[in-house]
Amino acid sequence: MFLKIKTLFNLNSDFSKNVLLLVTGTGVAAAIQILLSPILTRIYTPKEFGVLGLYSACVSILSVFSTGRYDLAIIEPKQDRVARMLMIISLYLSIFFSITIFLIIFFFNSFFVKILGEPDIEIWLYFLPISVFSVSCYSVFSLWMNRRKMYKEMSMNKVVSSTSVLSLSLLIGFSKVLTGGLIIGYIVGQFITIILLKNKILKKDYSLNLKRKFVTMKNYLHYPKYLVPATLASELSGSLPILLLTNFFSSTITGFFSFANRIVALPISLIGNAIGEVYRQKASEDYALYGNCESLFLQTLKKLAIMGIIPFAVLFFGGEYLFRLAFGTEWVEAGRIAKYLSFMIFFQLISTPLAFTISFNRSQKYDMILQFFRLLGSGLSFFVGYKLNSYILSISLYSAVFSSYYIMHSYIQYRAACGKIN
Repeated sequence: MFLKIKTLFNLNSDFSKNVLLLVTGTGVAAAIQILLSPILTRIYTPKEFGVLGLYSACVSILSVFSTGRYDLAIIEPKQDRVARMLMIISLYLSIFFSITIFLIIFFFNSFFVKILGEPDIEIWLYFLPISVFSVSCYSVFSLWMNRRKMYKEMSMNKVVSSTSVLSLSLLIGFSKVLTGGLIIGYIVGQFITIILLKNKILKKDYSLNLKRKFVTMKNYLHYPKYLVPATLASELSGSLPILLLTNFFSSTITGFFSFANRIVALPISLIGNAIGEVYRQKASEDYALYGNCESLFLQTLKKLAIMGIIPFAVLFFGGEYLFRLAFGTEWVEAGRIAKYLSFMIFFQLISTPLAFTISFNRSQKYDMILQFFRLLGSGLSFFVGYKLNSYILSISLYSAVFSSYYIMHSYIQYRAACGKIN
């Protein structure tokens, strides 16, 4: 049995070594978050975590439009010159979009506060353009580093990002000088990370020929055409619990869900994202050489399934106990929510790292259809729970809808990995 597992993971391969390098950095970042979370839960209330969740949900939704999804195309071109142009196009688009968002918020702030249903979010809406720009830049720089196989830098960056955000949140929380320490830490920590990445990556003159820029945008038009609506549906699906729990129930319930989701997502951050980053680069090479990456896809899928069993079992059988022990009795309800989310997390861990595969045979349109199915199902889940006055029912149905989506998405990924043309 041990030999089979050792053969499956093949620790001597470049793929496994690169994964291990990223897992180390991500693992340190996740460990810092786990170790400091019990302190954060004793400084900040569930409602404050709810406001942070609402703010980050707004950032996630708006970030979909920021780069036109051209950032996801960075890893695809064979020539670095084209990839570099896609990187700069993405950065220019994110600057323009962030300025636009600021102007809209400046004139319609009170309208958005009313829609979100949380008065405490009002002042923080003005900072959304900064966060949206930071998130977009992080995505652009990370994909460029992935293309260049800068896994050591990516690993270090994850540690710096996590440390910056959490340290600032703790410092403000202990000092009591400012309110909103969680959001301030989130904003400033992100910005520090982007400044450091900029100094590493944007060292050359990346000025663009305007004609070439428009030609490149046209050549990769399928990214905004299919991935903007698909990613928007995805982000709306993921953010609906935050938006609807606040409106249907309370910010406190939102805080429980937001914190539970933050903790249970750690396996995705620790394992899935690291494997996904390396898989994306290696799969692109295999597909370019052989016209498929079926073998790599199936091997990676097996690894992810094996790795996902333990986090799933721990959360499902011991979620409430572990949350009470680590974060205090006030957070037992978050542990109960984590139990129901564990099914979704298991299938997400298997599917999400391999999601890039669909770009090989341009299956983005099928992804878009599935995303809208998930969005509709998510909305119905919370509406049913609201009508029956049970947020646990809403979360359970939501987890079931997401699990179904990830299973169907994995099938589309496999077809693409086999080189089957639509």
